[in-house]
Amino acid sequence: MSFRRFLQLNSFLILVCVNSIVCQTPDCNDCCNNYEEINEPRRSTKSVWQPGESPLCDRGIRSGWYRFTSFGGTKMPENVVPEYHCGTHDPIWLKDFHPSYEEGNVARKACINSFGQNDGCFQSFDINIVNCGNYFVYYLRPLSYCAVAYCAGMKMYLTISRFMKTLNVKFEITFCRF
Repeated sequence: MSFRRFLQLNSFLILVCVNSIVCQTPDCNDCCNNYEEINEPRRSTKSVWQPGESPLCDRGIRSGWYRFTSFGGTKMPENVVPEYHCGTHDPIWLKDFHPSYEEGNVARKACINSFGQNDGCFQSFDINIVNCGNYFVYYLRPLSYCAVAYCAGMKMYLTISRFMKTLNVKFEITFCRF
């Protein structure tokens, strides 16, 4: 075997190893029953990030299976989400459709809308989704910067405390409009 052929073979083997480590599809392993819940109504596409609020940031989440459980919505949106929505500056939405139950564990393209670039898909990456029948679970990974967060749901999130601050009222009531 020539030295050149040896280098080509080694390069190929290195690429295969790196691909299997970095691009490996996460196994579901009972993910429909074994997941972390994210219950944050500000992730709704109708929730606009307000001045004075801390933006949502998913830089600190751990890689793993998640289920959105908020009354604001439980499913990632499949259409472009405008900036400053979902309680953050740069919202994440699905460019692809959710899978059917029969499809099992699938990879789908997610997009970050940053400054409206590339038709709302400034940066894209794959996430895995499983249709568990009545809900979906998502294999999410931490993001590299803030303020960027995964969106979920399309119901209106409204907190009365925002309006009551001027009256110095000490309670908070949350509503969800369908």
